[in-house]
Amino acid sequence: MDPPDPSLVHMSLDELGKNAGGPKVLKFAPWLVGNRNELLSQLLAILRTGLMKVSSRLDMIFEKCSTPFGADEVQVMNSLCKLGFWTKGETKMAQAGDMAQRDKGPVLLLSQNFNNWLAAQNCSLALTTYQAGRLFLIGRKPDGSVRAHERLIEQCQGLWTDGQSLWTSSRHTMWRFENDIPAGQQTQTGVDRLFVPREGRVTGRVDVHDIGMGELGQFGGPEGYGPIFVCTAFNCLATTSDDASLRPLWRPPFISAMLAEDRCHLNGLAMDGDRAAYVSAVSRSDVADGWRERRRDGGVVLDVATGETVASGLSMPHSPRLYDGRLWVLNSGQGELSVIDPADGKVTSVAFCPGYARGLSFIGRYAVIGLSRPRNNQTFEGLPLEEHLEAKDAAPRSGLIIVDIDSGAIVEWLRFEHTINELYDVAILPGVQQPEAIGFQGSEIEQHITLTPLP
Repeated sequence: MDPPDPSLVHMSLDELGKNAGGPKVLKFAPWLVGNRNELLSQLLAILRTGLMKVSSRLDMIFEKCSTPFGADEVQVMNSLCKLGFWTKGETKMAQAGDMAQRDKGPVLLLSQNFNNWLAAQNCSLALTTYQAGRLFLIGRKPDGSVRAHERLIEQCQGLWTDGQSLWTSSRHTMWRFENDIPAGQQTQTGVDRLFVPREGRVTGRVDVHDIGMGELGQFGGPEGYGPIFVCTAFNCLATTSDDASLRPLWRPPFISAMLAEDRCHLNGLAMDGDRAAYVSAVSRSDVADGWRERRRDGGVVLDVATGETVASGLSMPHSPRLYDGRLWVLNSGQGELSVIDPADGKVTSVAFCPGYARGLSFIGRYAVIGLSRPRNNQTFEGLPLEEHLEAKDAAPRSGLIIVDIDSGAIVEWLRFEHTINELYDVAILPGVQQPEAIGFQGSEIEQHITLTPLP
């Protein structure tokens, strides 16, 4: 059998858009089975454009294939089904997924009293998984056991919520979700927050990191209240715009031009109420990609109001936060939760984090910290964290740790054993028992309709 036209299978998304004359049907012959991992990845990317459909012959890829499915393939297959692009093969996908899960064991492990900690704090947790493209909502079922609810959001990073609204970033869009369950009510299954996507702001691929909500007039421009986010590609703080990809608000004084060059890898934002107070960056570099040479000790935390450096010598710092009258930061390359004294720049370690730490939120006397397994590439190699883990005879983890901020002890933990390797941000939902979110595909978003009352 002759292979299909390679331009159909390997057509770039730009070319696909130019040649689109309505949805195309993409058929795959058995000869493609041997290269199925690449095929599945390409298929998912193409289908997300909405410009192609899949014929039932997609089943041939699996019917003709006798070799075991890898975890990455199962993940893409799962994405195809969840996005509603492929339904005939769900049984085969589930069977393959079950085999992979049995081989590797459960994805999620919890400390023995994790559910009791959630109950004692009367809260749920939200977290974003950059590499796996998921928003997780961690809550409790009516019987008290832990439930992890997930939604697919490509390259999901920044996260902000007050329990009613929720903002998160994706590869090219800022998404706003709103809770649709009235206070004091819940569904028959015990869900007391249902986050529904209500707004998408297309920013383009600008690598949005931390997100806050605050007064926009603090930067000297138009007044208003809205999202303030770290636009890493352009080395600035920005907000959404009605007629552009984004509106820049502020940039570090050492950045000389507003260009998409990710010079210093600006990433973290600490809010003081409605005001942007501090930011973190991997370096003070003013050349494209210059931060990579300063990963080990070039990290800084800056005062937004003055532009001055309040701490330096950090290793890839992330997630600065103001809490309990102190300025906290994750000194990620060192594997430390630390406190900064802005008066003299002194950095004091509070707890060791057994993984690359990103994402920090507080409740009571506890810090909830996200951990990632560092990628084996130039971004993470050679950091002090490697040496610290080796000295402690420990491997890096992916998941959450809950730290007592008075003692520095890890009191509870949640761990992804496989599939989920990187977290970016974490947030706490006080007073929430079991949150859910509606996804972007499927019947749920089509049928969930609410009306604003007439005046």
